[in-house]
Amino acid sequence: MAEDKPLNLVDADGQFNDEGMREFASATNLIHCGLGYQIVAVMGPQSSGKSTLLNYVFGTTFKEMDALRGRGQTTRGIWVARSPKIEDVTTLVMDLEGTDGRERGEDDTTFERQSALFALSVADVLLINIWCHDVGREQGAGKPLMKTIFQVNLKLFTPSPGRKKTVLLFVIRDRSKTPMEKLTAVLEDDIRGIWSTMPKPPQYEQTSFRDFFEVAYTSLPNYEEKEDDFRAETYLLRKKFSSEESDSYVRTGDKLPGDAITMSTQKVWELIRTHKDLDLPAHKIMVANTRCAEILTEQLEGLKNDMLWEELVKESEKSVVHNFGERASALITSCLSGYDQEALYFDEEVRANKRLELVEKVQALARPACEQQMRHLRIQMLDDFSKQLKIGTTVDGIPFSECAKRCKEEALAAFADEGAKSDMPSIGWSHSEFCPAMERSVDGMVSDLKKDKVEAVFKTLQDGFATTLVGPSAELLDTMPQQLWQRLRGLMGSAIKQASGQLAKSLEGYDFLEEERDDMESRIQAAAEKIVVSSATEASHTVLNRMRIRFADAFSMDENKMPRTWMPKDNIAKASKVARMAAADVLAQLVIIQVEKNAAAEDAESAVRDMARQDLEDSMSGKRKQQSKYAVMGLSVWPDLDPSCSLVSPQEAFSKWRQFVVETKLQITQAALTQQANRLASHRPPPLWAICAMLLLGFNEFISIVYSPVMLVTMIFGLLFIRTLYMEMDVDAEMQKGALPGLMSLGAKFVPAVKTVSQKTLESTKSLILPESSSSHQQPGGPSNNSSPPGGADGVEGPTSGDQAQTEDRKDK
Repeated sequence: MAEDKPLNLVDADGQFNDEGMREFASATNLIHCGLGYQIVAVMGPQSSGKSTLLNYVFGTTFKEMDALRGRGQTTRGIWVARSPKIEDVTTLVMDLEGTDGRERGEDDTTFERQSALFALSVADVLLINIWCHDVGREQGAGKPLMKTIFQVNLKLFTPSPGRKKTVLLFVIRDRSKTPMEKLTAVLEDDIRGIWSTMPKPPQYEQTSFRDFFEVAYTSLPNYEEKEDDFRAETYLLRKKFSSEESDSYVRTGDKLPGDAITMSTQKVWELIRTHKDLDLPAHKIMVANTRCAEILTEQLEGLKNDMLWEELVKESEKSVVHNFGERASALITSCLSGYDQEALYFDEEVRANKRLELVEKVQALARPACEQQMRHLRIQMLDDFSKQLKIGTTVDGIPFSECAKRCKEEALAAFADEGAKSDMPSIGWSHSEFCPAMERSVDGMVSDLKKDKVEAVFKTLQDGFATTLVGPSAELLDTMPQQLWQRLRGLMGSAIKQASGQLAKSLEGYDFLEEERDDMESRIQAAAEKIVVSSATEASHTVLNRMRIRFADAFSMDENKMPRTWMPKDNIAKASKVARMAAADVLAQLVIIQVEKNAAAEDAESAVRDMARQDLEDSMSGKRKQQSKYAVMGLSVWPDLDPSCSLVSPQEAFSKWRQFVVETKLQITQAALTQQANRLASHRPPPLWAICAMLLLGFNEFISIVYSPVMLVTMIFGLLFIRTLYMEMDVDAEMQKGALPGLMSLGAKFVPAVKTVSQKTLESTKSLILPESSSSHQQPGGPSNNSSPPGGADGVEGPTSGDQAQTEDRKDK
C-alpha cells in the first residue's frame, strides 16, 4: 500500500485491523525507525474540521466533509496515515471519529470514549480541536469526555508521574476578537477543575495535572473565510512537529521502539474495549441518573428532618410505641410519593432503580428505630412471661415445664400481635424477622430458670453434705478404724442416695432429658467424692502426727482405756509392736484414695503393712535388712494406679515410717524405765526412821509377843496374809490410776483376793499340821518349801520386757 494512503486502523464497529497495521508499519518503514517516530492524534466534535486540520498541517489525505452536500459524519472509526511533509521524524497521524455525532445518537457514546482514551494512551501529541465559541461550555468543550478518559487512563494504565508526558495541544478554531490569554485562562481553569473533582486512585491523590501532561495552546482563523491565513498558520504549526525547531513538540524519550507499535496499539485497544468503565449511558440516561439521585437525596433529607419523624424516633427510644408502624408508614409513604411525582418524567428503568435505592436508604434510616421497638417489645414480653411463669408455678401450682410451655405460647402470640403494629409494608419491613430471636430469648430464659433451680438445689445438697458426709467422714478419718475406705464408701453411697432422692423431689415437674439427669447424678457423685478426697488429702498431710496419736493410744492405754503403769508383769515389747502396727495401719489406709474399690489400691495398702511388719520383726531379731529389701522401696509411684489417686508415694511412706519408729523409741524406753522403777519399789524395805519408830513405839507389844508364842505365831501369819493380799490385789498398780479410781478398783477386787489368799493360807497351814502328807517334799526336821509367802511365785524376776526393749534400742544404735 502507498505510504501516504490512510489506514482504517479501527472500524466503526470497534474491530482492530491487525493485518493492515502490520502492512502499514512495513510500508512506512516504521519497524526500522527505532525511537525516531512520533504519533499525533486529533479529537473533537464531529464536523469541526479535524480531518482538514490534519491534512493541511501534516499533508495527509484523510477524507474531508463536503459542505455542499450538507453536514454529516465523514470519519468513522480510527484512521492512521504517515505525514509526507515531516521528513526528519517519522510522524504517524491518527484521525478519530468525531464526538457528539447524530449518527450514533445519544444512546451510544461508548465508542467516543474508547477512541479518545486510545488516542490519549498511544499519542505523543494529542490535538484537541475546539471551536472558539465552545470555550467555557460543558458539553461543547468536551469536559465530561475529558474527565472520563483522564480518570480511566489513571486507573487502567497507571502512568508514572514525571516520566513520559503527553502533550495536549488545544487548537482553537475560528478565533474571534476574544484575546488568546482569556481563552487559555478559561481552558486552564477547566482542566484544573476536571482534575481536582474527578475520583483518582489512592496513589494519585497528591498529584497534579501537569505531572502527566504538557499543555499547549494555539489558534487558527476560519478556514472558509480566511483560507490563505489558515494555510500560512498551519504551515507554522507543522514546523513545531520537526525536531529541528527549538519549541518543537517532538518527544523521543521514554517510548517503545517502532517495531513494537503494531503489537502495542493492538493490546491497548483490546484492553480499552474490555474495560466496562467506558460503557457510559446515553445523555438522557445520565440526566435521569443525576436528577433522580438528586430527588432521592431531597426526599430522604426531608424525611430525616421531618419534625414528626424526629418525634417518633425519640418516642421509640424510650418505650414501646403501639402505633409506631402506622405513624412511620404514613411518613415513609409521603416520602416515596414525593419521589414518584418528581421523577415521573425521567427514564423508567432509572427511576425504578433509584426508587429501590431510596427504599433501601429509608429502610436503613428506619431500621434503628424499628429494632429499638422490637427490643422494647421483647423486653416487655419477656417480663410478662417471667411474671406469668412465676404465678403459674407458685400460686397455681402448675408443674414448671407445663407452665413454661403454656406461657411461651402466650408470649410468642402477644409478641406477634404487638409486632404486627410496627410493620411497614411500603418499605418491606416486618416484625417476623424478630420472631425467631424472641423464641430463642424465651427458650433461653426457661433454660436459665432451670439452671438456676438446679444450682439452688445443688447448693442445698452441698450444704446437706456438710451434715451427712463432711462431719462423719472427718470423724472416720480421725478414728481411722479398720476397713476405713469401705466405711467411707458406704457413707458416701448413703449420702449420694439421700442427695439423689432430694434432687428428684426438688426437681419434680421439670422435664429434664435423660442425659441431663445423668449429668446431675454425675455432679452429685463428683461433689461427694470431692469432699471425701479433700478430707483424705488433708488427713494425709498430717499422717505422721496421726500415727503418733494412734501409737500413744495403743501403747499407753490398756484394754479398758486406762493409762498403763507398766508393772513388772507387763510385756512392753509385745505392747510396742502392737501399737506400732496400729500406727502402720493408719499409714497404709492413707497412701491411696479409694473412693472406688480397687485391687491395686488394696495391694498398695497391704505392701505398707508388710513393710512395717517386716521392719519390726527384723528390728526385734537384731537382723535388720537393707532398706532396698522392703517391697515399697525403689518405687516412685504405686504400680497399676493413676498417680492422681496417690496421697503418699512409696518413698514418702517408707520415710514417714522410719521417722515414726525413731520418734517412738523414746516412749518405749520411758515405759521400760518406769517398769524397772516399779519393780524396785515393790522390794524396797521401810526407811530407817520407820524401823526406829516401830521399835520404839512397839517395844512393849514386841515383849508381849515374845513372851506369848500363840500371839507370835498369829502375828507372823497375819503379816504374811496381809503381804500376800497386797500383792494379789496389786495395790501399787491400782493406785497409779488415781485415788478414787484406785480405791474403787481395790474395793471390787478385795473379796475375790481375800478368798484366794485364804485358800492359799489354808493349804499352807494343812501342810504344816500334816507333815506326813508332804514328807516326800521335805527333809526331816527341815522347813517346808511352802513356808514361803503365798505370793512368792510372782516375786520371781527374770528378764523383763523392759530389758528386752533396752536391748533392742542398743542393737538399733
